[in-house]
Amino acid sequence: MNAIAKAIDTLNELFGRVIAPLIAVITLVVLYDIALRLFT
Repeated sequence: MNAIAKAIDTLNELFGRVIAPLIAVITLVVLYDIALRLFT
């Protein structure tokens, strides 16, 4: 049971490290899009 928990924790850590920066990039792209629509 402990090995399964460690495997799940490792998987969550990996996905978190990959997805968190992607969410930040997507947020910046959306803000840029909003700014372009607002100021043009």
